[in-house]
Amino acid sequence: MKKLIFTLFLTLICSFGFAQIANKDSLKHILETSKVDSIKFNALSELSSYYRIRYPDTSLVYANKALALAKKSKDIRKIGFSQNLLSRVLTYMGNYPLALDYAFESQKNYEILKDTIGMINSNLAVCFKEQGDIQNALKYLLKSMELSKQYHANHNDKIRYHISHYSVLSSIYEKNNQLDLAIAYADTVLKNGRSQSAMMYILGSCYSKKRQYEKALSYYKKVIPIAVQREYHKDYIEANTGIAFIFKEQKQLDSAIYYCQKALKNPYGKLIPKYQLEASTIMANIYESQNKKDSAYKYLKLTIAIKDALFNQEKVSQLEKLKFEEAEREHRTQRRIASMEIAFQNKIKYYILLAILLILGAFTFILYRNNQKNHQTNKILQDKNNEIESTLKELKSTQA
Repeated sequence: MKKLIFTLFLTLICSFGFAQIANKDSLKHILETSKVDSIKFNALSELSSYYRIRYPDTSLVYANKALALAKKSKDIRKIGFSQNLLSRVLTYMGNYPLALDYAFESQKNYEILKDTIGMINSNLAVCFKEQGDIQNALKYLLKSMELSKQYHANHNDKIRYHISHYSVLSSIYEKNNQLDLAIAYADTVLKNGRSQSAMMYILGSCYSKKRQYEKALSYYKKVIPIAVQREYHKDYIEANTGIAFIFKEQKQLDSAIYYCQKALKNPYGKLIPKYQLEASTIMANIYESQNKKDSAYKYLKLTIAIKDALFNQEKVSQLEKLKFEEAEREHRTQRRIASMEIAFQNKIKYYILLAILLILGAFTFILYRNNQKNHQTNKILQDKNNEIESTLKELKSTQA
């Protein structure tokens, strides 16, 4: 029961991120003063979840400390959860090979425990989506959604699972230019009061792609104050970049430059360079169109540096290796399941055959026993008949 409560508590923090931490200082105080590792682990987990989309470098530190404590306790459930934390923050920072590595390891640990709650998360889907691998993103998200259907959660938990999955589905469909589906799922999430800035950004991006620029701008501009208030640096950068793109398309280049600079000047952008890539590309294109070669070169150089950091050959090789290893693991699992099914079917056939033989044996025994009884009865009757015939003969001879 304690393990179930622990898993539910931690999964809600990691998978959905809806809860806010009322007092970070009190959690930090717990880390400094508590001597109970389980309490410190919970505090580290909450702090890592809180800082992930605000200060990912800080989140990474807390997640690593949580993993160290989990390994110290040799608690597989806590290890799996810590690996989930690391996967999420590393995805956010653009380190996809390491993020996938932790996500796959986490899934393996939860599979060992047969922990359905632990396996209901969208880490793998988000990581693949961020790389533009839509096929794998949908594959792992649908797998998570199927697991959530199998788990008998209460009504509130079911809503949380649905909303979490819908928000990821919306982002996947937006990435894949399935705009109407993305809008439908984003609207559903917003109606439930969740992920406001993220969903508003997706709606802005969808309407921008539809070239409905006024509607797109209205959503982008709603994102910015929420992102500033809650320190959502990714949403802030993406919304400003989205506005810049629209102004560039409308040939309002000064406004486009202004919003690009806002995106690029975010002090925490260097921790999440992927989200500054589009802004630097827009700046390079604008200055190139204005024949401002020095400025164009400056931002082209920045664009190349960001791309190299995100997509260098070593990282690509690591990603391909991880995908191959996971595919092999899945194939082995499927072969093992198939062999187990064949063995099970063979056992069923064996037991059916054995049952048939036992029934035939019992039937044969009953027939044999009945035949023996009939034979004995017939013998008794025959003896009686013989006795009667003998008696009759004696009577006839006496009368004669």
